[in-house]
Amino acid sequence: MAPSPTEAQPLTQGLPQQLAGKPIDPWGNWHLRDDSVATPARARARSHGPMNRRMGASSDIKSMSQAGLLLMATPHIPCLLQEAVDGMLPPHMRRLDGSFDGTYVDCTFGRGGHSREILRRLGPKGRLFAFDVDPEAVAVARQLEVEDARFQIIHRPFGEIADVFKANELNGVLIDLGVSSPQLDDIHRGFNVFDGRLDMRMNQAQGLPASEWLKCVSAEELAWVIHSYGEDDDLIMSERIAEHILARQRELGPINSSRQLSDIIRQAKCGISEHGFHPAKLTFQAIRVFLNQEMQQLDHVLQGAMDCLGVDGRCCVITFKKKEANAVNRFVREHEEPDAYLNQVLSTVRLCELFPLLTSKKAFAIRQICEPVRPSAEELDKNRRCRSSAVHILQCLPRRSSFQEFGPGVIRIPGKRLREPAWWPPLLGSSNNRPLTHGHLSESTMPSDDGDLFDPPLESGVITDKDFNRSDESGMAGYIKLNEGERVYVEYSGKTGDHAGW
Repeated sequence: MAPSPTEAQPLTQGLPQQLAGKPIDPWGNWHLRDDSVATPARARARSHGPMNRRMGASSDIKSMSQAGLLLMATPHIPCLLQEAVDGMLPPHMRRLDGSFDGTYVDCTFGRGGHSREILRRLGPKGRLFAFDVDPEAVAVARQLEVEDARFQIIHRPFGEIADVFKANELNGVLIDLGVSSPQLDDIHRGFNVFDGRLDMRMNQAQGLPASEWLKCVSAEELAWVIHSYGEDDDLIMSERIAEHILARQRELGPINSSRQLSDIIRQAKCGISEHGFHPAKLTFQAIRVFLNQEMQQLDHVLQGAMDCLGVDGRCCVITFKKKEANAVNRFVREHEEPDAYLNQVLSTVRLCELFPLLTSKKAFAIRQICEPVRPSAEELDKNRRCRSSAVHILQCLPRRSSFQEFGPGVIRIPGKRLREPAWWPPLLGSSNNRPLTHGHLSESTMPSDDGDLFDPPLESGVITDKDFNRSDESGMAGYIKLNEGERVYVEYSGKTGDHAGW
């Protein structure tokens, strides 16, 4: 006999056979070695999971004794390698033999995948510089310096590119915003949700590790970080996660391992992930982005790269997150030349609002060469970590437009340039077929039934104050008896703030 609607349904009903009799939270067994347990995105979990699960035996893991760190035996696979390098190399620098002259910068050396491909494309006169703050990456780059005299590593944040190079000195810049696989897979770095020291710094010799930062942050600050850089579509969940983390820290002591933090977050989200990956991933991402100031560095490197690029130089950016892509798009919009058609039909003030370059003194303009390039199906089969990646190819051009200067308040800020519609059209299928009012509706904006605007009534048709039936002694409330189809026009005269609550 089927249970009544008020009875609890068995939780195992409708679940895959592999989950029968096992914990309902599919991520509860994420850290175990039992491959018979089904988890969301199982194939992805196996390829991106902890090293003992991904590699099998510990003998498959190579140890770097001098660094004291564990690295994956599988090499790092650069995302969109050919597309990014093709987009960065400007055609006018091509030699007759197909190689390229010029000076280029790889802003994120990582393990050198993009740098080696760039060097392969450069001619004997070409030069390549690379930035990185990770001492392990710098150690790999030092070996490449020995192998190729055209290459040089710079152990500084890529946001300082303008402090290293002069204006018009570069021909191309490549910015890969992804975290390299060795960093993600190394449990001692704390970038993933598996057991390891909770650090999350790109340069472990500088800054504050995540475990120490959590000791001095408030719930409001932690929620801001999680919402701004991770759970950006769920403010309430960001606050819940923050409260869970700090409450557990007060109860159990400092959170020193990635496993501890990921378990707390998983419990806060009831083991549910809307995106198909581990529930703690976005919070880990948010803390990492904040501690390493990744978004601030992105703003600095975009500005610095364009200051250093020569005419027709190119800046190629590989993004992985929506917030990164939005930052690139916003930078492009702020430095685009005015549209030819709008330049003819709009006022100068309005044109400056839509094209902020006009009110800046920048010497360059930006053109986005094509829509973002995304990985092919073949690349996704080889490297699942590039599934959200996109290549943005930007070209640096000399500015043509003249500088426009206005007094304070003339150019409106973005928040003041939008306005919610004063009236909402009828909802089709509504029984009364009348507009749903939203906010203040005036006689000049509210349409009649046939769609035409109508005029206010004659003076004789206006109901005055004496026609109200008072409902209280303040005189601020009342009611009017209306027949169906009658309209009421309200005009109120008084001081600001002294209104009748219309």
